[in-house]
Amino acid sequence: MNSAVSAAKEQKVEALQVMRALAALLVVLHHSLSGKDWMDTNPLNAFDFGAIGVQVFFVISGYIICRVGGREDFWKFSYSRITRVVPIYWLFTALFLASKLAVSGGRELPGAGEIAASLLFVPHYSSFRPDQIWPVLIPGWTLNYEMFFYGLFAVGILIGRPAIFSVAAIVVSIGFGYLFADAGVVFKFLENPVTLFFVLGVLIAKFEDAIPKRPVFALVGVLIWGASDPAPLDPTLKFLAAYASAGLILLGSLSVKGGKSSPTMRFLQSLGDASYSLYLSHTIVLAVVYKVLARLNLSGYVEFSVVVCVGLAASIAGGFASYRVIERPLMKFFKSAWRSRAPLATA
Repeated sequence: MNSAVSAAKEQKVEALQVMRALAALLVVLHHSLSGKDWMDTNPLNAFDFGAIGVQVFFVISGYIICRVGGREDFWKFSYSRITRVVPIYWLFTALFLASKLAVSGGRELPGAGEIAASLLFVPHYSSFRPDQIWPVLIPGWTLNYEMFFYGLFAVGILIGRPAIFSVAAIVVSIGFGYLFADAGVVFKFLENPVTLFFVLGVLIAKFEDAIPKRPVFALVGVLIWGASDPAPLDPTLKFLAAYASAGLILLGSLSVKGGKSSPTMRFLQSLGDASYSLYLSHTIVLAVVYKVLARLNLSGYVEFSVVVCVGLAASIAGGFASYRVIERPLMKFFKSAWRSRAPLATA
């Protein structure tokens, strides 16, 4: 019986890692194709791959934090989340700033206040894009929301109701953000309903045993997104479609039964392990790749194909390298440090 339960848990973890890999690849694809004024052909321009990638990430995060974090005490949860997210994020922010310094000689560097706010996950308007609430390393905008969710969940652990408190607090915070959006950047940050995808993940985790799950749900979710994303729908309807899509994709993935993994699935599971490194490193990698590609004078579908293939391949390689050289050793170090301190804390 125990072996069957363990096997089921392992299958679930593998499915979630595949989801993480695909979500990260969607974000990379989005950044491969957006904002390239020298690329004259993009047949996928109608799709916002980055949005659905982030939404799936947030649903997975809500699900995992509720299932795993809910069994930890406040200190272990806080330690594991901070050491998992912060060190490598700070490192890639430093690498990004170093590259800016090397290229521009300091002319394009943000100010010290903006850098500090970025490193501390404080929402602020970007000096690069003043209409956007972005940190220095642009993909880090999602980490501001992740850390916000982790903070709410940690408070919930303290009061003994992490799932209920975090869900309620997110709903209330969106309401405050909507009411006081003009009062400052923090309220504008809170107004973004993207945090409801954390709520969806938490709710699926809490009621998983009562919710029907079928592999076909994932396909239905993809089809709903594919039909609604490029359509000229009201923003509320488009959001609801994305919400349904992300939830169905998670439910479908959780229902996948085990079996002999194909090389593709094993690759995606490994890429899921490296998805955080891939997410943080890909914009730096792409910036280097595009400096080269922009000089090749390609055009049309040839240019599109080269941009997508080279951009994805280079980003994946960079993600794996970062995971093996930086992220995995850091994870082992901090886990070992916690285990060595735990006896002292309980003595």
